[in-house]
Amino acid sequence: RYRESSPMELDQVETYRTMSNYQGQKKSEATIESKKYVTCYNCEKKGHFAKESSSIEFVRLKENKEQLLCFNGKINGRSAWILLDSEASRNFVDTKFAKKHHLQKIDMAPIIVELADGQKKGVITEVKIKKLELEEYRTFEINAQLLDLQRYDAILEKP
Repeated sequence: RYRESSPMELDQVETYRTMSNYQGQKKSEATIESKKYVTCYNCEKKGHFAKESSSIEFVRLKENKEQLLCFNGKINGRSAWILLDSEASRNFVDTKFAKKHHLQKIDMAPIIVELADGQKKGVITEVKIKKLELEEYRTFEINAQLLDLQRYDAILEKP
């Protein structure tokens, strides 16, 4: 069965395709070289990824004309690309981000999360965000469920 690709999945395919052209080079050279062909999802300029774009952006997805509020923020002092989602019922952190930055995992009662594309995923683990920074805003000790996020390091429910 085939399913339609979402804009998030297409971005990952392009990045992978670009990176695979440079397998013979050192990793840092390949990353720098591949950025020549990357177009920022926010500002549509070449040479950087969306998470490296300016601090706060309104992102317009071409396919569905939806506006999203995204931030370059910090989770426990680590740079993170964060989506503030008014439709989210909980906070979520990407599993790869949590692993990379050694966020402490906490077992929780299983829940089913319905994603924007209609998929349903089970979640059994959460992390404690000790400090969240979004520009001048700071908050402490919030819980977030671990989920494989394709585009963001975290998705936060609107308070």
